[in-house]
Amino acid sequence: MQRQTSQRVAIEAAFVSAGRPLVPQEIIDAAREQVLSGNLTTVYRTLKRMVDE
Repeated sequence: MQRQTSQRVAIEAAFVSAGRPLVPQEIIDAAREQVLSGNLTTVYRTLKRMVDE
């Protein structure tokens, strides 16, 4: 089980609330509105985790 960090929560929220497909850069830009940190590696890992679930 992986930790639910504030970055992951923000990435998942950005992805879900968009209501449309997003490219990774759009996801990180939206997530940065909620948390100050985060990078594309975190986006890709979070997306993989969402797919695996």
